[in-house]
Amino acid sequence: MIAISMNRLAGQSVFNFAVRVLGTFIAMVASLVIWYIVDQHIPGILVFEFVFIFCAFWIVVKLPRFIVVGIISSVSSVLIIGYELQVRKIGVVTAISNYQAYYPIYELGPYRLATVAGGLFVAFLWTILPYPISENSELRKDLGTLTFSLAGHYAIVHETVRSRVRGDEGSALDKDSPGRKLEKARLEIFGKEQLLIQTLKANLGFQTWQIEVGGKFPKAVYLALINEAESILTWMNLIAFASKSFAVSNSSGTTDEWQTDFLRLISSVRTTSEQVSSRLALLSNSITNGTPLPPYLQSLEPFNLDDRLSTLDKEILGINHIAQPGYAAFAVMQIASRSIVFELNKLTESVKNLVGELDFSFHFAEEVASEASSKEDLTGKSAKND
Repeated sequence: MIAISMNRLAGQSVFNFAVRVLGTFIAMVASLVIWYIVDQHIPGILVFEFVFIFCAFWIVVKLPRFIVVGIISSVSSVLIIGYELQVRKIGVVTAISNYQAYYPIYELGPYRLATVAGGLFVAFLWTILPYPISENSELRKDLGTLTFSLAGHYAIVHETVRSRVRGDEGSALDKDSPGRKLEKARLEIFGKEQLLIQTLKANLGFQTWQIEVGGKFPKAVYLALINEAESILTWMNLIAFASKSFAVSNSSGTTDEWQTDFLRLISSVRTTSEQVSSRLALLSNSITNGTPLPPYLQSLEPFNLDDRLSTLDKEILGINHIAQPGYAAFAVMQIASRSIVFELNKLTESVKNLVGELDFSFHFAEEVASEASSKEDLTGKSAKND
């Protein structure tokens, strides 16, 4: 029990200990009920034992989070009932011939529960000694890794869009083509981010079970950070998917004046991309190291199309071009890009609430009030009377 119960993280260990004790307790109670409800008749015992095991594996299938409860309860029940049936078959003398003590079922069940609880207690001691590894530190580290990964992911997505608009993505069947390499890198980093998000959500759930030392953990702030990062990832994938229509339109080989102006418009969004990647990298550093954000950090603004359209064709996004290849994709990408900026600003505020912000300003009014209050305390008179 000690060997199979120890876990690296404190909160997850406490949760596993609790469900193992619960599963063993259920098995003990169920074994006593199964044994005595049919007046110790073997056919009835086997039927009720089958029904109990069926219910235990229903938990395994329907409630994956409590899979340990189902497995432990079914296995422990089989061991308790099976041992008693074995002794009834071979006799007590043969059962104790190997110097193993025999206990009736009303003693064997509680003894097994006490043994499991003792083993889990020893495992718990070695989980928190010499010091516990908490979900708090894992959450901070994984969240910083996820945020930094999003910065690289956004850069890959932006470069993928640019290559598809320019038409130099290459064939998807060619392993050495730029588009194939970008797609491979994007899918690889996307898989890592999905795994990190699932790990973050799991650790956030297990955090409830760990012993709080040093103040209350800001669980609501971390939940908001995870949701905002996941939302940014979703919008990135939408941009990558919508931009495939650019590659299809370029493969036709026909380029008109609208497509030329459209290419120039898409190519001018690079500044916004650099700001998004830079902001994500900055947030990652603050989360990972627990350092405050720089002062006077401004909110990002989405790319303003009006200024750029004034130098090109103001009717480039008019309703008369709605049938053009890439028109719908560009509309989706604009919505997604604005949503990324919106979510990134929310993420910045959440990180600011978590780690704080440097403040270099000089609050003279507060200082004067503090000096007046100190003087009144020392002399017993107010500054006005003096």
